[in-house]
Amino acid sequence: MADARNVSDSGGSRDGRERRDVPSRASLSERMASLGTLAAGLAHEINNPLTYVLGNLDVALASLEASGADRELLEMLREARQGAIRVSEIVRSMRVFARAEPNASKLADVDCVVESALAMAKNEIRHRAQLVKRLGAPPIAAAHEATLVEVVIHLLMNAAQAIPEGQVDRDEISVTTGVDANERVFIEVRDTGVGMTPDTMRRIFDPFFTTKEVGRGMGLGLSLVHSAVTASGGDVSVASALGAGSTFRVSLPAAPDRVPARVSIVAPAGPRSRVLIVDDEAAVVRLLQRLLIARHDVVVAPSGRDALEILRADDDFDAILCDVMMPDLTGADVHRAIADQSPSLAARFVFVTGGAFGERARAHVESTKQPVVAKPFRRSEVLSAVELVARARRSGAQPSPSETGARAG
Repeated sequence: MADARNVSDSGGSRDGRERRDVPSRASLSERMASLGTLAAGLAHEINNPLTYVLGNLDVALASLEASGADRELLEMLREARQGAIRVSEIVRSMRVFARAEPNASKLADVDCVVESALAMAKNEIRHRAQLVKRLGAPPIAAAHEATLVEVVIHLLMNAAQAIPEGQVDRDEISVTTGVDANERVFIEVRDTGVGMTPDTMRRIFDPFFTTKEVGRGMGLGLSLVHSAVTASGGDVSVASALGAGSTFRVSLPAAPDRVPARVSIVAPAGPRSRVLIVDDEAAVVRLLQRLLIARHDVVVAPSGRDALEILRADDDFDAILCDVMMPDLTGADVHRAIADQSPSLAARFVFVTGGAFGERARAHVESTKQPVVAKPFRRSEVLSAVELVARARRSGAQPSPSETGARAG
């Protein structure tokens, strides 16, 4: 009886704890949702100025390099550009945390992902451990490649920082990829570092939790990993013990055909096209004009409503570069209004986003399958997206609105 009573008490105590934990879990879920909304908003606000800072640095560098400018001046501009790129990587991580990444191809060659991540993390690793790679043949995951690179970078940096410097010959970081018995693609990062206590392991994916000293990190890296992996339909697990290192394992859905799409980053230049830019940020508009003017004729609409007025009077555009988030009408609103009257004109849209989406706008943008260019963008990305939709019009895949008699409404 005593044993039975103890079992019953233990079960009741556990049930009580679980009931008490429900409000805590609900509160944490609400805080996570709020943090995600805040992260997406901050990413959008940072990306707008960052877009024209980085874009104008690219334009200035290209011009000065062609003119044979002073080497020290060029070096200063290159360093400023590197700083801007680093900021863009941080902001990208914020978008991953907020699950606000623009739509992109969901095919990732996992071995290529690992090689890309290692290229960026190698400086941190080489002072701490030997690197061992055991890569698959090659597994293809149903995930965004750029997001997955960020995930692996965070895992590699975490592994490196768990190992004290100065004993490279003794310590090891290994990266293994493959397909498991459940046909799931996996990436495993193992280190021989200091390991973790059970309490640390329970909190390792909590936002802002860190065991690092002040100034060494905000405790967001592994939270970002968890957020990005689960958003891709995968899961991440960890095994660790004090003094015995740690192993992180990311499992993801395998792509159905396991053949990655190979798309040229820069589309070949076609005939001069006519492009409508729709954006309420004047500096971003000026940058887009600088990037496009050599190859294309450009018309500007400073708001969604202005864009609709222009398109009512003139539908002869090969491409429409449209910002998603604008104060009067969103890019999704503009596209929806055009699509109702002229599907062929709607097929020439290229959405431009700084990372913040309302749910309605997100759902519409993703449903269109139109190209999306993420801020801060590169000139090659903008030109490639414009050429993609312009080439479709030239090929006759999409008849012009004037040919079909439809007008934008």
